[in-house]
Amino acid sequence: MKRRLLTKDFLDERLVPELETDTVQYFDHIRRYLFAQQFVCGRAVLDIACGTGYGSNILRLGRPKQVIGIDISREVLAYAAAQWGIAGFVRGDANALPVKARSLDVIVSFETLEHLMEPQRFLLEAARVLKPDGDLILSTPNRNVVSLGSTKPFSPYHTFEPTYAELKMLLQEAGWTIVEMRGLIHSSRMEAMLSSSIARPFSRSGGQIAWAAYTRKWVRALLPRALYEWQSQVRRIPEFSIADSVLTENATETSNYFVVRCKP
Repeated sequence: MKRRLLTKDFLDERLVPELETDTVQYFDHIRRYLFAQQFVCGRAVLDIACGTGYGSNILRLGRPKQVIGIDISREVLAYAAAQWGIAGFVRGDANALPVKARSLDVIVSFETLEHLMEPQRFLLEAARVLKPDGDLILSTPNRNVVSLGSTKPFSPYHTFEPTYAELKMLLQEAGWTIVEMRGLIHSSRMEAMLSSSIARPFSRSGGQIAWAAYTRKWVRALLPRALYEWQSQVRRIPEFSIADSVLTENATETSNYFVVRCKP
């Protein structure tokens, strides 16, 4: 079956590496999964809200015993299965995981918490399916940075965005012990580019095709590399790498995102 073109809503809610290679979002997402990869060797792993499946694939490269990717969207699971050509993607709700109690060693849940109406329910459900010495590794954006000056998230896809103190309190009240709480920040040149465009609330895009992303993909594929790099320089678009997405040892109130590893 021919794959249809993806919408802006599809890209706004999740990362699609084939359309967003070398973007800020791409490297931020890859950095988080590379951090989680070091904890999966020989262990049973659940990737909650796995999206297009690229993260589950990164986790598989860490030689786990098993990786299951769960997402609530049938559309995105079909995309993931087609993209990676592997089994292990299952439809499920983060608040009612289709997994037996105490059957998992690692739960990875990146950029999920902020989408949930009742994040406490998810944290209780994660504790149910995780073994006593298991690891929950999650990330979420910092409202003080991504929705600066607002008490409500700028993103229409988010129900809330915790600050540093709010996230610590949420986890501790749900019975989790924080092992490490890191911050994801950007290099000075990436931050300079981001700060040049003021963050503001935005709306859903309905069924609009993500033509801008497809155009970037096609231009990159069709232009000789030297010419592509030249036009990027003319337009003053810097070329980023994974080094521009930095995971600090400790999170602070100014971290762009929080990346937490905790235990029941």
